[in-house]
Amino acid sequence: MKKSVLLLFAIFMAMTSFAQLKNVQANSITPADGETWWGYFADADANASNFGGYGVGTQADYEAAIKIAKSDPVMGNATIKAVRIWLNGTTIPKITSLKIWTTKTLKINAQGVLYAQDVDLSTLTAGANDIEFTTPFAINNAVTYIGFTMTLDGQDNAVMCGGEYEAGTFFFRATAVQTNWQSLTGHGKLALQVLAEGAVVPQNCAIMTSTNLGTHNYQVGDEAIVPVTIKNKGQNPISSISYTITTNNDPATATPEVTVAMDNVPFNGTATFNASFDTSEALNSTRTVTITKVNGEPNEAQANQCVASGNFAVMAYLFTKVPVIEEFTGTWCGWCPRGFVAMETANELYGDKVVLIAAHNGDPMEIAGYNPVMATVSGFPDAKANRNQEFDPNPPAIQSIINQSLNEVPIGKVDIVAQWNDEAMTKIDVKSNSMFAFAEENANYGIALVLTEDGMHGTGSSWGQSNYYSGQSGYPDYMSWWCSQGSRVSGLSYNFVAVAAWDILSGANGSVPTSFAAGEALPYNFLADISSNTIIQDKSKLKIAALLIDRAANKIINAAQTTISDYSSVVPGDVDGDGEVTAGDVTKLYNILLNDDETGVVNGDQDGDGVITAADITAIYNILLGQ
Repeated sequence: MKKSVLLLFAIFMAMTSFAQLKNVQANSITPADGETWWGYFADADANASNFGGYGVGTQADYEAAIKIAKSDPVMGNATIKAVRIWLNGTTIPKITSLKIWTTKTLKINAQGVLYAQDVDLSTLTAGANDIEFTTPFAINNAVTYIGFTMTLDGQDNAVMCGGEYEAGTFFFRATAVQTNWQSLTGHGKLALQVLAEGAVVPQNCAIMTSTNLGTHNYQVGDEAIVPVTIKNKGQNPISSISYTITTNNDPATATPEVTVAMDNVPFNGTATFNASFDTSEALNSTRTVTITKVNGEPNEAQANQCVASGNFAVMAYLFTKVPVIEEFTGTWCGWCPRGFVAMETANELYGDKVVLIAAHNGDPMEIAGYNPVMATVSGFPDAKANRNQEFDPNPPAIQSIINQSLNEVPIGKVDIVAQWNDEAMTKIDVKSNSMFAFAEENANYGIALVLTEDGMHGTGSSWGQSNYYSGQSGYPDYMSWWCSQGSRVSGLSYNFVAVAAWDILSGANGSVPTSFAAGEALPYNFLADISSNTIIQDKSKLKIAALLIDRAANKIINAAQTTISDYSSVVPGDVDGDGEVTAGDVTKLYNILLNDDETGVVNGDQDGDGVITAADITAIYNILLGQ
């Protein structure tokens, strides 16, 4: 193992500008009819900022290759007639042998390849070297590697490369330090091309460099501009492209073509344009950009190469994210003190901007209501952010994750108010409202409720926190107090403890309707019965949280948390104090608000039909709002 590590340290990469190579081509072969120079590496890559040499810092046999995939649509039926290799002028005097070859599987030192040819070293010059094959090599739709083996008698960064990496564009090995071939993904493309006869290189062809446009959130009416990068895979330089945008992969939604001018993008060159997306309607959807034309002609790229998609949430409203952190812990868990510190730190930093829940296991604070979530935990301590991101609960991690979550734009929100239902405080009236930024049909959301308590404590060993940090050193400063304590710490107050939970895994059925409009208030009322709860210690230290859960994605979209207000026997809306809400309350309210006189006699019958109905309430509403 030590030897391997030393060898890895011996490998290094030196990338230099090699200005003398740019725009230089020696030993040039001009393609005949039906022939074309083809490669992942383009002439423009020789002018890229990262164009340079790759080496291992010692004398070695260097081997490098590119790969042509099986049944490649461009090269599958081609015949290779020459190879073009870029070389640095300082490398050439050190080369003692150079062999070009083709093979179906990568070999060591070109042993057992299908075709090999020695190169006359006297013909080599700085820049691009065109070397004709003595015997042309037919690919025949098989996987084919094309490369070279080069022996140097001195140290050098001998293998030229640059540009933007693509899969299959740079395989490498050096005999001095490694046995196996490796794919180099961080150094651009190998500076190698082939002269191909019969290659099917389209005239006008643009492909996407990435099929993923990412996730984007907008408010209705916002400007929505997303950069899209293309690569030219056609013979003609690209002076323009045209694109359409579809929604949810439905061809019927395709927009009219938009044409964008390009600056004559060369073969294998890339360019970026800004695609504009419609945000006139609140909608959560997949949008797909398709490059339909190149230079005014139909795009000759394969269908799956000229499209890129992303998730676009266009919202009628922008909501504030309230992250939910669920910490899974137990007093028996010796490493759980770091979670204790993390949760306290998060509370100090963020307060009511985040919902903190400590779910205990195997100690006096454990509750059965949290078992469905506890079953998904991989160990202790553990934590989840918004139910879909698992992490180790330590202060740096929890801060990073909360900061990241606070920057999210949620698709929905939930509000909550709670009041004791009785003087004995055995039941809680919970009223919540969820709302979404766009309309949905066949929605699958639910609201879960969790009751937490601060300041929980007790006596006996089961209440003392096991502490594996006792007497330890070398831990971050935030664990210093625990390192100075014994192996079991008594007298602690435990905060954010989940003492009751309802429908905690997926939310209650019917708590969010399956269809709703953007911005529609979606009420959910629940009577939380804690009459038989023996875990709760101090009801004045309780909070209740509503978690808005995306059931399909198993994640918490948003949350809200509140304290519980005192019990009141007053009936809401009972203005005249008779214990019920009747038409008399409407009249009294009218008098108070419009006459500033509670005793004045003003009939609530606004429309004169002799009875007080909903129409009168509407009339009063309009008067109060000045409509």
